[in-house]
This record gives sequence, structure tokens and C-alpha cells, in this order.
Amino acid sequence: MFKWLCIILTILILGNLPSAIAQISTPTPTPTPIPQEPEGCLTPPDDYDIVEINGQQLNERTIAMLTHAQTLYGGTIELTGRAITQGSYNAGQVALSFGTHDAGGAVDISVRNLPINWEILWDDIPILLEALRTAGFAAWYRDEDDGMSPHIHAIAIGDKDLSYAATLQLDGRYGYFRGFNGLPKPNGVPEVDTDGDFILCDWMRELGYQNLRNETVIIEPPYTFEVGDQVYVNTVWGGELNLRAEPTVRATILQPMLSETPLTIVGDSQLADGYRWWLLRTEDGTLGWAVEASDGGYTLVK
Repeated sequence: MFKWLCIILTILILGNLPSAIAQISTPTPTPTPIPQEPEGCLTPPDDYDIVEINGQQLNERTIAMLTHAQTLYGGTIELTGRAITQGSYNAGQVALSFGTHDAGGAVDISVRNLPINWEILWDDIPILLEALRTAGFAAWYRDEDDGMSPHIHAIAIGDKDLSYAATLQLDGRYGYFRGFNGLPKPNGVPEVDTDGDFILCDWMRELGYQNLRNETVIIEPPYTFEVGDQVYVNTVWGGELNLRAEPTVRATILQPMLSETPLTIVGDSQLADGYRWWLLRTEDGTLGWAVEASDGGYTLVK
């Protein structure tokens, strides 16, 4: 009798097995769609030989990218000729560039009708910006509102020769990949990039770049600092912030600090010489004092 009960139970269990499995099976997750690469993306060559065009130095990688942008643009502005007003590898020659042109991958392009009448080709600017971004540049239009003559400023993404200041214009606090216009501001608040669509090619992803535009949160002033805060140096036009041995302008300079140098506040502030000073620690463990603000702008930001 027991033997037959076991057989019946086995049949019942096996008979209900498919439905039981169906109840406990885990649904297959829907794969995340891979973003479609924008049309016109082209991996630049790995060529860093330096050549001269229109009196300006550029590497072959940047020239290849400009040549591709010229094809995408299709207009009359000569991206590999007379339109180049500032190239790369010209350290210290132009103060308004605040170091972005000190090494490779940086170029300024005139938006005027050269050499005919020097009028600004307004209709060409948005087309040219899109072409340059598709070709692999972080590119913005600059003019008198930025304290500069009208031109397009472009940084070649992924260029191994980029200066420190140029790399910050890509993914730093004010950078292209964060959705900003690349210009440091005295108040520490970046200005939104309004010069065209954000373009991210597959080759940029392979180099480690990513869209940070939805992940970036900027704390706006007035800033309130306290011990334990993580802060960054904030300087404009290529300036540096001095880390000093004591909270006074007469103290020994331990080291000059570039914009966006990360620091930790380790001691309460002191007032001296008309400034508020904070005791800070650098990433390498150096302790020193630096001012919170100077000349109407924040030199430390959160």
C-alpha cells in the first residue's frame, strides 16, 4: 500500500512540475539598449607629429580632425588654413587662453569671412560647431561677452598632449562632458553649454569619456565651509592659489595650486590681512593655509 502511495505522489509532483517551475522562474532582464553612434563619427589617427599651418603649430591628429570637420561642414571657412588663429604648443603666449593652448589638441578658428570683408558668418557658426563636435572636438563660440574677439575655441578630445587646463575643459568642473561651456567663473558656478548638441562617439567611450551631464550637481554660493569638507581650488584665467605655511600673505609659499586641485579642510578658519584663511591638506598630505576668496571671487569651492 505504501509503495502505491509513493508512486501516486511522484506522478502528482511530476505532473505539476512545469507549472511550479513557471511560478519560480526569474524573468529574463531586458538588455539596456546601446546608444546609437551619431552619424559622422570617425576615429582620429594616433599621429602626434607637429606641423605648422598658417603660422600655428598643430599635431597631425588635430589636423586630421579638422579636415574631417571641414568635410562635414562644407562651408567656406578654411579649418585647415587661414581660419586658424591660434594653434597648440604655444605655452605662455596668450594670457586669455589660460593655458589651454600650452600643449597639443587646442585650436582657435575665426568665424569671419576671410579675406574678403571680415564679416562674421553668423549662419555658419552653428553648422561649424556641430561639425567640429562630430569630428571629436569640444567646441564653443567665444566673443566679446567672454572678453575675447569672435572665434570658435576647440579642444581635441582624447589628445594625449593636452595641457592640464585643456583637460579640465573636457571633464572638469566647467567641462564639455558635464554640460558646461569650459570657462571658469569667479563664483564657481559653471555656465550651461548652449552652443549645440552634445555628441559622444564610440571611440570617445573607448577612451573612458562618458556623458556626465545628468550626474553633475554643482553647489552654488554662498558657500559655507567647515572642517572635513572636500573642496577644490577655483581660479580663472590660468591663475594659481598659493598654499602657505601660515595664514598670512607674508608666509612662505609651500606650493602654488592649479584650478580644481582637490583639498580637505582640516582646521578652523582664521582672519588675517583682510582674508579668511583655511587650514588645508592636499592629496599628498601637505598641510598649509589658503584664502577662501580674493578679488571678489571664490578661490575655494565645494
